[in-house]
Amino acid sequence: MYLAGSLSAGLGSSTSDADVYVLVADDAEMETRARQLLVGGQRIDVEYHRTGEARRCVEEATAWRTSLGDLSALGIAENDLDFAVRLTYAEVLRDSARLTRLRRRLDVGADGLRQLVISRWAMEANGHLEDFTGAFADGDLDSAALIGTSLMTAAGKAVAAAAGDIYLGRKWVFRQLRRSLPDHFPLAVFRMMMRGEWAKSPDAGHRDFTALLQRCLTAAQTLGWDTAGGRRWNHWSLSPQPVRCHPAFLPVRLSDGVLLNHERSRQFVVEPHVALLWGLAAGRDENEYLSAAAALDGSLTAPLGLSVPDLRAVRRDLLQHGLLLSPTPMS
Repeated sequence: MYLAGSLSAGLGSSTSDADVYVLVADDAEMETRARQLLVGGQRIDVEYHRTGEARRCVEEATAWRTSLGDLSALGIAENDLDFAVRLTYAEVLRDSARLTRLRRRLDVGADGLRQLVISRWAMEANGHLEDFTGAFADGDLDSAALIGTSLMTAAGKAVAAAAGDIYLGRKWVFRQLRRSLPDHFPLAVFRMMMRGEWAKSPDAGHRDFTALLQRCLTAAQTLGWDTAGGRRWNHWSLSPQPVRCHPAFLPVRLSDGVLLNHERSRQFVVEPHVALLWGLAAGRDENEYLSAAAALDGSLTAPLGLSVPDLRAVRRDLLQHGLLLSPTPMS
């Protein structure tokens, strides 16, 4: 038996319910319907889960692989993923050998679980982008702003997960960003985007919204992948430099690379360092890009190890394939 919800994750409010989970042996003859209790004015939700079901959820959430041809691993049911994530925040009330084994498996598979959470948020953002783009193109700014809230929530949750804060509840995204990246994230700009204030200046606002969205997802899926290193990303400036990421592309991390996805047109699978440099080049001229890459490289546990000619070649290839856009002809 364990406590596992927003309260145990340090995110709940004064009116949050307590969520108690009870693991039940597969062959136990007992009622397993969820219950609600009221104890001293506090509501307690009690859920019962068979140990076999719990083991399956944990295995699916920690041992998974994807490729361009098979994204099915990202389709794990949200309830199952939520179960595994909540267990990582558990406060044990009554231990057992089965519960100990499940928690040990989550400890060993912590990177895999974090990676799955990050990729799931990226997939959710990809699913909303086409509707957002269509509403904006139709001049329906109210709908675009509403859809944009879901888009930016997914992006913020991915960034929080990249810093190790993987709790799934969407409503806690601001609290997670404040506590996990207190000095590393442009919360004021994020808040403006979430509130739809970008729509007051539609063209510039749309450009900035898309740029922040792309940077959130790029930072999360590159620097937050092998380790919870999302705090290392420091390229949040949305200055309107000529070079920018193509606004229709969003990254989705696969087991064997990063999918740069244009839902209605083209897809590229690139190496993770190429996706990182794609995001790093946006809003910067070539010299600024080279300086930023060198500065970031010095903070990485596994440096990129690319020479200046290599960095220039990556930028040139991204421009040639239309993944970076520039009004200035390439030399």
